Amino acid sequence: MNYRSIFENNFNIKKVRWNESQGIGLCPLHDDTNPSFSINKDNGLWKCFSGCGSGNLYQLAERLNMSNKHEYIKIQHGLHSSNVIKAINGIKKHSEGIDEIKIRRKYEMLKNLYGERVNLGDNYKNKYVGKDDKGNTVFIYPNGIKIHKKYWIKKVSIDSSNQIFMIDELMHFDKNKPLHIFEGEKDALASPLQGISFSSGCQSIPKDISALYKFDDIVILYDNDIYGKEGSKTLAERIKSESPNTMVKIAQWESSLPKGYDVYDDGKETKFEKLNEAIINAVVYEITTPIKLEGFTVMTGKKASNTTPKETEWIIENILPKGFNSCLAGTTGSKKSMWAIQLALSIANGEKDFCGNRIKGGSRKVLFIDTELGKDELIRRYHRIKRKIDWQGDDNIMMMSKGGTTMDIWEQTEIMIHAFRPEVVIIDSMYNATSVSDFSKSTGMSKVTDALATIKEKYGVTILIIAHFNKGNDEQATHIDRMQGSAVFKNSIEFQMCMIQTNVDNFNIFQVQKTRGVPFDRSYIGLKWDDFWFTTKGIIEDISDYLVTEHKKKRWTSVMDDLSDRFDTKDWLNVFNSKFQGMSERTGKAWLSEISRTQQVDKIAHGLYEKKLKLIEENEIN
Repeated sequence: MNYRSIFENNFNIKKVRWNESQGIGLCPLHDDTNPSFSINKDNGLWKCFSGCGSGNLYQLAERLNMSNKHEYIKIQHGLHSSNVIKAINGIKKHSEGIDEIKIRRKYEMLKNLYGERVNLGDNYKNKYVGKDDKGNTVFIYPNGIKIHKKYWIKKVSIDSSNQIFMIDELMHFDKNKPLHIFEGEKDALASPLQGISFSSGCQSIPKDISALYKFDDIVILYDNDIYGKEGSKTLAERIKSESPNTMVKIAQWESSLPKGYDVYDDGKETKFEKLNEAIINAVVYEITTPIKLEGFTVMTGKKASNTTPKETEWIIENILPKGFNSCLAGTTGSKKSMWAIQLALSIANGEKDFCGNRIKGGSRKVLFIDTELGKDELIRRYHRIKRKIDWQGDDNIMMMSKGGTTMDIWEQTEIMIHAFRPEVVIIDSMYNATSVSDFSKSTGMSKVTDALATIKEKYGVTILIIAHFNKGNDEQATHIDRMQGSAVFKNSIEFQMCMIQTNVDNFNIFQVQKTRGVPFDRSYIGLKWDDFWFTTKGIIEDISDYLVTEHKKKRWTSVMDDLSDRFDTKDWLNVFNSKFQGMSERTGKAWLSEISRTQQVDKIAHGLYEKKLKLIEENEIN
């Protein structure tokens, strides 16, 4: 197109001197007396060498505040025909008193008249396509005009980076029929099916595609190449994530078709025979359920039904289930560390049992992590305990002993596990294994439980933690609530054992308090410690007798010795008052109430008692 007359007549550029396609004249943007305005009759571009800037026809019209500046968008790119020129002239003739908004509306109607139409017959699709005078195919969008595979002519201040082609038709399409989404505008126009495409093809999706969700069924018909296949999945996933109830299908082109084969090609080649086959073979897209999410293993109902549950394996029956986070908590002086070292050496040496509980699977590698004894004391205990067995387990035991520094041991633990590859990891004790200072706070203990869970899952080890009881609360005996640590720590333990001292020297009560997923015996077990070795003495029916302090036990016995086998409250108080002068009658009644809750005394009626069992002395346990 020759823009010479437009520069000279429409913009009134004066004193232009032409040298082939380039002209120089007076600049209309400043008071110019020495020609400094360069214009090009072939491309319509201009530049002022005195500093006013440069640009195209539209930008010049905008700088001059011309009321018909939008006309120059079309003129700039040669998108004009005789019909358009006549219509534009009509606007010029009848625009007196018409505001800018009305002119823009008129422009929206005129843009559908661009150039020579593609011969698709007399249907609604004709208004979305045309050709400019250079033969370029032109696609009409609400927010701009796209020159096929070249560039956009955008309406001012409107983002046209990605739009839905023929979006105006969506409201008129039959919602009872599928909506088809094609890769290119030519596909959408050529197809005999109701459908749309996106201005950026298969590589991008418009920000808002909610208009698509009025259709129950959507079929994606992208090109037969890797980009089309990847783009189809991306679009299908987007639709399903925003509109889960929409049925989305991805058409499947015949594998023998050429790379890049599309709907437009098929119209020319087979009159849409292959298109119909691709739709018949379309695959319903379903969002794939993730198999793994951070912190979770995901299972469908079908997979769970087809999975045989794993039987719980024991490393030591009733004591140490394989693959669990287990814990032994107990009172100070109950020799928990001795118990833990004996357990470690029994596993490493492949002993037949530990405290009467069968060890399964032979010898295994054990990593023993000491955080409170120190190296010297750990070695002393190790030698004293291993003398009790025919020790052959040097290659199966690894020990780490930490000094007095406060620190988290998790990194060092992982390094050693990675190098030694143990099956069992024993940490003695929990409270020196971390820099967390307040075990009652869930925020601190969460760091500990997260570290333990990570180590167990990452390396598949069985973990045994030694923990302490809070002081006091002796009446709770072996209850888990006595253990130091917040509810977060207690809830994380999968197999919880407790052990307490009794009023008999070197005699402990052991009980399993909590398990997850395995059967367990809640019986109270009596453990005797003798010369650095624990043995099981049997089941205790009532532990109350063993919890009485030695001092109180002797006082009760002194009263009981002077009573008949059957006595009443008055008899008890008479003996009490004679032996413990100065103590109140209230104290005497309290003692009677306490002893009546043990197996020493049986209350047979109100105020009437009978001797039952005497207190067991230490020599009777040996």
